[in-house]
Amino acid sequence: MTDSSALLAFPVQSEDRLRLSLRRLQSALDQQAAAVREFREEIGRLRHAALGLEDSVIGYRLALSGAAAQVADAQVAARQLQDSARALQAASQG
Repeated sequence: MTDSSALLAFPVQSEDRLRLSLRRLQSALDQQAAAVREFREEIGRLRHAALGLEDSVIGYRLALSGAAAQVADAQVAARQLQDSARALQAASQG
């Protein structure tokens, strides 16, 4: 069993209980304000990360678009070379 002297004494007077309750309420409000502040900071970091991701995606899309244009140009050049090769082959056979 526990020694009864180890128990915390509860304030007897109503003013003391009220002060204790108000201190605890203030402490809880301070903790809540700190949590809200931290939450807002994290939201700001998340926003910053999302903007960085958006920039990366835009850069990736631009790179893909440039690569697609180069592939299209290479395809045109390959067809022209193929047509030239066929024309040379036909000229050498005929």
